[in-house]
Amino acid sequence: MKGITQSSACAICDQQQETATHILLMCPFAISFWNILQINPGINHLENWHCIKRPSVLPKKTYRVFISLCLWTLWIHRNSVIFDNKEPCLRRAALSGLQEIALWVQRLKNEDIQSATTTWKMCFRDALLRSLLNFFVSSFCSDCLLLLVFLYFNPSLLIYYPFRWGSSLPPPPGDRFQKKKMFPLFRFFLL
Repeated sequence: MKGITQSSACAICDQQQETATHILLMCPFAISFWNILQINPGINHLENWHCIKRPSVLPKKTYRVFISLCLWTLWIHRNSVIFDNKEPCLRRAALSGLQEIALWVQRLKNEDIQSATTTWKMCFRDALLRSLLNFFVSSFCSDCLLLLVFLYFNPSLLIYYPFRWGSSLPPPPGDRFQKKKMFPLFRFFLL
């Protein structure tokens, strides 16, 4: 039957028995999810979820609702893997969390909605960017990564020499090599 599993192993990692604690905290996928959000749960049992340390970027008054949103996002992602036969994907999980924010902030007091929406979106957007960059970096050979590092220090070459990497043309005139004009993607790449 569709969606009914015969095994008690985790549907995402297939390494351990599927428990709520494993799915939401201990599964390698869950650990990666918390890492891209830059949150270290620091707990071993789901019963202690309220003890997850608050990241400094999250407002104190709303961080528990944000943690609940993160747990819900992991649970919904697990369901999509089991019932919709989707592959585990950090980018899809982060995007799902970002899309859920509008519903979850409705649980807050009116005066907290704006600040929570802003910071929660920032957290999920940054997580989405981190997951994309992890994928982006892991998809390149070492020579391509060296090229990206070179472009980090010389981003104007992307504009000045778009198709002439092997040419002997002189460098672009002016101050185009200054770090302040670096593309945000390359700046983030080496942080």
